[in-house]
Amino acid sequence: MSRKSADYWAERLSRQNQRIGDKTVEELETRLRQYYRAASADITREAESLYNKLLAEAGDQPVKPNDLYRMDRLYHLQSKIHQRLQELGGREVETVGGGLRQVAELVDKNTVSGLPDAAKNSPWAVLPREQAEAIANRIWCADGKNWSDRIWKSKTALQQRLEKGMVDIIVRGEKPDELSKTLMADMGVGYREASRIARTETAHVRAEAEAAALEREGYERYRFVNATDGRTCGECGRLNGKTFLLSERRAGVNYPPIHPNCRGRIVAVVTFADGTEVQPVIRGPGHWKMDQEQPAKRTINVNVRLDEPAQYEGDIADRLRRRAKETVAGGPVQRFETLPSSIRTPFLDGLKKATPDAEQALSSILPQVEIHLVEGKNSQYIRGVDVVELNSQAEPSTLAHELFHRLDDKNGISKARELQKAMDRDFRQLKVESGGNLKGYLMEQYPAMWRQSQSGRWKMKPEYRGISDMLSGLTEGQFNGGYSHTAAYWNRSKYSLPREAWAQFGRMLYENNPEALSALQTLFPRFYERATMALKELV
Repeated sequence: MSRKSADYWAERLSRQNQRIGDKTVEELETRLRQYYRAASADITREAESLYNKLLAEAGDQPVKPNDLYRMDRLYHLQSKIHQRLQELGGREVETVGGGLRQVAELVDKNTVSGLPDAAKNSPWAVLPREQAEAIANRIWCADGKNWSDRIWKSKTALQQRLEKGMVDIIVRGEKPDELSKTLMADMGVGYREASRIARTETAHVRAEAEAAALEREGYERYRFVNATDGRTCGECGRLNGKTFLLSERRAGVNYPPIHPNCRGRIVAVVTFADGTEVQPVIRGPGHWKMDQEQPAKRTINVNVRLDEPAQYEGDIADRLRRRAKETVAGGPVQRFETLPSSIRTPFLDGLKKATPDAEQALSSILPQVEIHLVEGKNSQYIRGVDVVELNSQAEPSTLAHELFHRLDDKNGISKARELQKAMDRDFRQLKVESGGNLKGYLMEQYPAMWRQSQSGRWKMKPEYRGISDMLSGLTEGQFNGGYSHTAAYWNRSKYSLPREAWAQFGRMLYENNPEALSALQTLFPRFYERATMALKELV
């Protein structure tokens, strides 16, 4: 094996294992987000019901603290919250536990099958379930707790946070809407804690499964590798490129994860028969430099010819998935970074002007999305095959619109029905205020929203197209402010309206026009609040 090929397979194997972990985390976060969103709705509904009763009983008088404790009302509500959080914790433990076992099995198999030499001890072996569970349940932190202990501890803290926020709001006599906002914000904190646990524990299991497989195959050393972007912490930066014995690895010290949400990974150190170690390719500033280390026992036969790297299982699966996407899309698909600069540059320039949450959400999925460029047809996100079909002449905000469709598809935002309910309430209020004449009302209240076409027809300006499309959906195509879908489109699915509303919300955040966002928030206050909270959960 050439030294260049040895560096190639070791680096690629490490990145394949990292992708296994990243994909599992993405799936876990999608399911956890759905669990927390449902629990948040249940808990908020129970708390609002009690508060509304207290307000009704108090009449014109403020609610007193004694009213909350009378007839064990607070106790009964606490019991309901506790029961719902226990259900949430149970589902979380089951989901995360299954994900961690899966990571251990897949990483073990990928590591063994990806080793370049023929003399493997257990080629294509499947890690026994009990060993996968042992890796997943291994205690690795100084506090002596494993991942399930942390999940239940977080539920206890979440209940205390919810109860304190609820009591404070009621005692202060705030509006019911404030109670809802506070409870949903606290549940958002709970979700982010759950995400942190899932992400950190997945990183630990991925690294441990990889180390166990390498040790079983006779390798003794590893190199610590960390992301070299602006978010790398100083501790991981100091470890980057250094080599250690697998037998002396210590998670949190010289082995990932070093800290919560750690992005560190390991690369197997290959030692040649002459005692020298493979030198990694230097790819630019910020990457590691090798120190001379003592040769490890595991040696590679230099006569084995692998200058043309073998095709491993992960590469074949990726190729098949890409072929399927190209078949459905009707042409080649490509990553964002390979798009023509005439598309990439304007989008990235616009991204710098987007709201912080929108910028973070869009930036996080850009490396994952695959795009098929088309001519003479509208852009769309093709669910099922996960491809954005983008008109090459479309403006940058159209890509942001389609990427928000992808965020919805991957995270089940529209299917949670919260956006639809919020829009329905907002629209009922809008119909009352407008007296049924929506267009006349909007032209009177928001004259700057409109422009007159050459034919004399009044249409909303492009920056307000999201509002026009939402009203089109709420009236099943009857309202046309210049940007709309047909009635047939809106009736195609019960999720058509929340899907489009969410994507238009994303487009408007990307464009970040203050007047347009203010109008959206004024006309659809409940929708704006729910959509904003859903976006914050993602980032």
